[in-house]
Amino acid sequence: MSVRKKDGSWWVDFMFNGERLRKRTMAASRTEALMQEGQFRREVLLQGSISAVLKAMEPKPEDRSVTFAEFAEEWLATYVRTNNRASEQRTKAGVMRKHLLPHFGELKLEAVQRREIEAYKSAKLDEGLVPKTINNHLTILGKCLRTALEDNVIPSVPLIKWLKRKPAEFDYLMPAESHRLLQNRTEPLWTDMARLALRTGLRRGELMALDWSAIDLAHKRLTVRASLVDGVMEAPKSNVIRHLPLTEDVVAMLSRSPRRKGTVFLNPVTAKPMTKHLMELGLDRLCRRTGLRHIGWHALRHTFASQLAMAGVPILTIKELMGHSSIQMTMRYAHLAPSTLAQAVPLLLQAEAEAIALNCHAVVTNTLAPAV
Repeated sequence: MSVRKKDGSWWVDFMFNGERLRKRTMAASRTEALMQEGQFRREVLLQGSISAVLKAMEPKPEDRSVTFAEFAEEWLATYVRTNNRASEQRTKAGVMRKHLLPHFGELKLEAVQRREIEAYKSAKLDEGLVPKTINNHLTILGKCLRTALEDNVIPSVPLIKWLKRKPAEFDYLMPAESHRLLQNRTEPLWTDMARLALRTGLRRGELMALDWSAIDLAHKRLTVRASLVDGVMEAPKSNVIRHLPLTEDVVAMLSRSPRRKGTVFLNPVTAKPMTKHLMELGLDRLCRRTGLRHIGWHALRHTFASQLAMAGVPILTIKELMGHSSIQMTMRYAHLAPSTLAQAVPLLLQAEAEAIALNCHAVVTNTLAPAV
């Protein structure tokens, strides 16, 4: 076989005009290895011999260009560290280490071109990754390459085409369901947190980080300026500080609190900041107590936006309240808004009926008119 796996690596092995090309590749799957083989065969045909191809592949002393791995390490240590939140730094470092470096790491940076990127997409689909996840990888790859372009390390950035994916689906509560969730009296802490989430659209990390200094009960306003992610306090997502009005029931709920300093919601046992695990357990228990299906905290954020859309609140207003970085993120709720479509289509029949009536009137008029 011209492509085979040996000692955990994929090898290309074939003959041409009595010469043999046997080379280990960086391919992560058979699909990638086959594409690498095709590339080698094309080069052999162009060069006329395997020896010429192998010679061309030998590193040249004057070639001082960096590999993708070398630049990626520098990019993570400088650009990502200084421009991204701690959670984003961890995400990008993880994707680099687990996915991008095994595929592109040994390539020269300028050799990361469209063909290699398409091979990566194909390999990741073979591994069972969904298009959304692969697109997230491509976003990180693209930003890394664009930084290299800005630093004059490479002359251009290849075209990166995102995989098509199904529109994202999300769960949310109807008004009767959210009302039901808030009627619980046995879990006051989780009911209060759910109420605030449903009335403000705060993310889980923003709820965990909420400080009394960010709440203005006199003016019924809350300022979102921090988020707690994996135990690290950082700026809100998209680095957007937003000001949210508070409803009467939330003002009343917060006014009953005997404590008005420090973090609003604390672990009831340790009096320390909440954790992701504890938050999930609390909401799950509240759902079971009220007989609702299991939902996550992000579903309460979706509920906030969905119910606003159903009430006819403009999409741009919802965008600002949610703190979205782009209107495309908010448009997922647009289909819930009251629409004139249902009223528009019946107008076809109305227009047809009017045309028929007008035509009948013209016929009658012509029939009754005296002959000249």
